[in-house]
Amino acid sequence: MSALASSDSIASEILIVEDSKPQAFALRLLLEKNGYPVAVASNGKEALTQLRERPFQMVISDIDMPEMNGFDLSHVIKRDPVLRTIPVILLTTLSTVENILEGLRARAEYYITKPFEPAYLLDRVKNLLESPIPIDGLDESSGLAITVHGQEHLVTSNRKQILNLLLSTYENAVQQNEALRAAQIELKQRNQQLLEQGRRLKVSERNFQALLESDTDGIAVVDQKGLVRFVNPAAQSLLRKPSDELLGKPFPFALVPDETREVRNPISREDAIIFELHAVDTSWEGELASLALIRDITQRKRDEEKLIKARAALSERNQKLHEQGQRLRASERNLRALLENNADGMIVIDQEKRVRYMNPASEMLMGRSADEFLSRPFEFPFQPDEPSEIEISRAENESIIAALRVADTAWDGEPAFLATLQDITQRKNDELRLIKAQQTLSERNLKLREQDQRLRVSERNFRALLENGADGMIVADQHGAVRFVNPSAEILLGRPSHELLGNPFEFALVPDETIEIEIPSADQETRIAELHTVDTVWEGEPAYLASIRDITQRKRDEQKIQDQQAQLEEANAQLQALAISDGLTGLKNHRTFKERVSEEFQRAIRFELPLSLILIDVDHFKQFNDAFGHPAGDEVLKRVAKILEDQARTTDLVARYGGEEFVVVLPYTPREEILGTAERFREAIASTDWVERPITASFGAASINAGMGAVTELIAAADAALYESKQNGRNRVSLSRDSGASDP
Repeated sequence: MSALASSDSIASEILIVEDSKPQAFALRLLLEKNGYPVAVASNGKEALTQLRERPFQMVISDIDMPEMNGFDLSHVIKRDPVLRTIPVILLTTLSTVENILEGLRARAEYYITKPFEPAYLLDRVKNLLESPIPIDGLDESSGLAITVHGQEHLVTSNRKQILNLLLSTYENAVQQNEALRAAQIELKQRNQQLLEQGRRLKVSERNFQALLESDTDGIAVVDQKGLVRFVNPAAQSLLRKPSDELLGKPFPFALVPDETREVRNPISREDAIIFELHAVDTSWEGELASLALIRDITQRKRDEEKLIKARAALSERNQKLHEQGQRLRASERNLRALLENNADGMIVIDQEKRVRYMNPASEMLMGRSADEFLSRPFEFPFQPDEPSEIEISRAENESIIAALRVADTAWDGEPAFLATLQDITQRKNDELRLIKAQQTLSERNLKLREQDQRLRVSERNFRALLENGADGMIVADQHGAVRFVNPSAEILLGRPSHELLGNPFEFALVPDETIEIEIPSADQETRIAELHTVDTVWEGEPAYLASIRDITQRKRDEQKIQDQQAQLEEANAQLQALAISDGLTGLKNHRTFKERVSEEFQRAIRFELPLSLILIDVDHFKQFNDAFGHPAGDEVLKRVAKILEDQARTTDLVARYGGEEFVVVLPYTPREEILGTAERFREAIASTDWVERPITASFGAASINAGMGAVTELIAAADAALYESKQNGRNRVSLSRDSGASDP
């Protein structure tokens, strides 16, 4: 036993009262590791039974428990003649005034807020054992009367107990304040990112419209009312109507998002154009709309009719295979066509950083053919979801600057990266020219300031400058009466000079301050202007010089930017949710699993906590897909995911590992419990009433041990156990031999 726990008292144990087994287990490990013998009770009644059976040197109790909570337990202890000298520490959040008053009435020695630092708790235990708080005589009739929310409360705790409670409340407030400050910093950074995304969105929309104009397929944009907002030349040709007969009119065919159908457009009694009509949701000029893609398939349909007649004698099985092949090829053509016709360079890179595919736009950007890159390492370093700029060297010492964005994707059924290259050479050159222009402008501004000093000497030149200024200029004397007004000011104020001269200026003039003013106009539209005032001299007397600049359009633009920022924030939240979830089952995806299991592994190693992992593989899933089709297989995966989530605890993480494999991370679960938990999962799947045929799964379980140095060893141990289950007949649970006797 360490020096911290040494005592000459007969009582030697600390009693932990906690209904949560994981939290009780963690607290027990902490105290025993530091030399304190520990006993555990799951609620207040059980604790009182143990306290009356044998002596304890301290009680550490949670508050929220069934049957008897921590407040009631402390209340009973402090009023029992035998038990009242036992120190009591309550673990609480102290979130309301009522909690605080209840804690004072309970007369506990210390109140520690959750979550707490282990060192802080150990320090409180040591101090309380070495220097116990004297127990005052309990007198319910005397104390401090406090009125809260219209009700009077009597507090009988001593001063040290009250001080301990207030210190705990203050520490909790400090932690919340630090968290709020960190959140504000993160929000500011996000706002800056959203502004940059808004600028990029405008450029993307311009490029998008140019792409639509030049596309060989017909493209039309239809708003929510069904009216045509845009139509490219190819669509006008297919619909046999010019743009003025289409724009603002109802689109002639019904549009269903994400549906492709064939439309027949007669051009004579004997002939018609047949085209494919596909609609997707999009936005146009900041509003929701539908994008209609129109592709002429007249010749293809004629060829298909001839092909159907030629193959009429084939068997039903061959016919089905042919139709499946047609759909697969059409899907592949659509995907390839989307990449092939994209204006940006599109490059697919596998997990070994080798190039698998390049579209024509990327060949043009690189200045070389795809054959020089395919199956070779990608030349530029990258990190997914982290935009960067790269310099591409081309023939004859020519180089360009490109923006590189990389996202996770799949290619030929395997994880891959999709790299997008956009030529920003012109933009970078424009930025350099802008910097030079700003430098030139700064030099000119310096010269203008020097000239302004000289111009002040001559009132005639000063008046001429005011007369010809683009901004409105007003000179008023010390009493506010207008002494001079230039033509621009007359236009902005909507009043001629003879109505202004000699009269008080209608707006307050404060030297060296800029304010916004609203100016009514004859057309009932209010203009917004900036009014800036400086001290000056007019005809030898002190005066005010006020400049008026029309900022109406700028204010409108700022409002548009705010609206776009709100839309981008909403889109960012949706993308964040998609980034951590599996699209089919709704479970956390593989990437989220890797992050979470690494965190739990480090926590388990640091605090010597138990941690277990279960890998699950649906048995004979490929044969199921071959027999009943992939849609039925997808339904099986979704239902298995739902069963696993229903059986798991709230502290567990259920994720899709890949394909028909799932994984469950079980914090605070030792080796002794993992087999029973996995067997419960297996039985739940096997006993479910499945539609096509019974579904079972194989399970591999592993627990952390002291010999494991990395989380990959825990995953490998579970994978080996899963392999053993498959080898021994499937539909069974196997426990890894690598998670043996050294569980923490």
